[in-house]
Amino acid sequence: IKNGFVVPSGPLAGLREHAKGFAKQKIGDFYIDDLTEQETTEYIDVRLRQGKAKSTVKREIYALQAVVNKLRFTDNKAWKRLNGHNPFAEADKAKVKGGERRRRRIISPDEEEALLTELRKCRNKEMPLIFAVAISTGMRRAEILGLLWSQIDIERGVINLDADQTKADEERLVILLPE
Repeated sequence: IKNGFVVPSGPLAGLREHAKGFAKQKIGDFYIDDLTEQETTEYIDVRLRQGKAKSTVKREIYALQAVVNKLRFTDNKAWKRLNGHNPFAEADKAKVKGGERRRRRIISPDEEEALLTELRKCRNKEMPLIFAVAISTGMRRAEILGLLWSQIDIERGVINLDADQTKADEERLVILLPE
């Protein structure tokens, strides 16, 4: 226990025991409003010691944080007992900072050709075109599948995406490569 923290007691002591490898306590066997930021931070420590990736633990914490935030709509009594205190929002997330592993890989010309060859075998004859637009523009699947011919300006080499088609809900101009 770090200086300044109190020893958990009552139903939450079981969470601390779980963190040390003792008896497990299921969610539902304790009140969420008794959970402290210390215990949620200890949960982070335990998951990291178990060898879980920072990005995995970060996703878990943010998912649990979202569940608690939803209480205001699903369980008003529990939300009022929390009094604006979300233990997952207050956990020490610095421990999982930098846990995002970005995938940076460019498809090779051989891989691209092999994929196009397979796509030409699909029942949907437009699959190679869909793939070509995706690979050359970086557009998302929903953006491509929602395209209308009126949005494509071949002469200027651009695609005009409407705000309702983009993830950011903002209009976007996509540049087309000459190919």
